[in-house]
Amino acid sequence: MRSRNGFSSSLASIGIAAALIFMLSVPESVASPFSGMGGAWAGAGRVTMRDGTSEPIKCKATYKVGNSGTELNQVLRCASDSYKFNVRSDIEADGNTLTGGWTETTYNLVGTFTGKSKGAKIEGKVRGSGLLVGVALLTNGSSQRVRILSQGTEMREVNLNLKKR
Repeated sequence: MRSRNGFSSSLASIGIAAALIFMLSVPESVASPFSGMGGAWAGAGRVTMRDGTSEPIKCKATYKVGNSGTELNQVLRCASDSYKFNVRSDIEADGNTLTGGWTETTYNLVGTFTGKSKGAKIEGKVRGSGLLVGVALLTNGSSQRVRILSQGTEMREVNLNLKKR
């Protein structure tokens, strides 16, 4: 009986060791910074203008995530009673480093996006001719918070809460 139990213990030990070796040898998959973003989103918030006035604003966003999970195409359309903007972005991820192009089609503004991702949070800047825009996105399931700070435009700040449709 003793040899049989010893044999079972040895097999169990070998099985555990093999599982540990397998887990150590398989690289951990890195989640895309764009995970969960694909699809249509809508919501509202506030826009603050350069002169300090603010008003409610409604927005719709569409995100398309590339097959590899490292590419994001974004269209963001927002309008308040007196202001609107339409942004198109094409962003690529290399690890947690983000780069890409950014275009605001209503006012014909063009810039280059650079940023970082950390978990569900994306932060970056858009730089263009006379333009500096800070962007922060925090995606949590079907909710997304967006903050945009702008220099060089009529708009100074936008804060949004979007929900996935």
